[in-house]
Amino acid sequence: MVCPTLFPKLPLAATRPLAVPSDAEVAHGYDPAAQCLRRGARAVSVERAWLLSYDITDDGRRTKLHRFMESRGHRVQFSVFEVIATTEALEALVAQATAPSRFEAAEDSLRVYPLCGSCQAEVKVLGRGAAFNAPGRPIIV
Repeated sequence: MVCPTLFPKLPLAATRPLAVPSDAEVAHGYDPAAQCLRRGARAVSVERAWLLSYDITDDGRRTKLHRFMESRGHRVQFSVFEVIATTEALEALVAQATAPSRFEAAEDSLRVYPLCGSCQAEVKVLGRGAAFNAPGRPIIV
């Protein structure tokens, strides 16, 4: 059975009632993939949008991380990037981004925010900048 939380429009081979997560569950790290796995559904890796933001104190590490991120995502602010990736690809990206030459956990921060499809559709770009995932703009992970 494919997880209906991750794929709500796909027909299910077997139907089981699944609870819809509350806003509180979502705000506190509700993981629909883990929830489906606990219920016996198989998880399927799909690409989704992510927003990555960093604050690096050292100029050298910041430059290295910035160059790394520019080769992997679309820069929307100096230290904010949009990326489309599977969860597994994102984990690999974060592992590479937080290598000691680019990141010091005691001094720096990297935040990763998932953007659901409906949230992504609501993104507003004011001023300069292309809309997220605009045609002709590759996003590579």
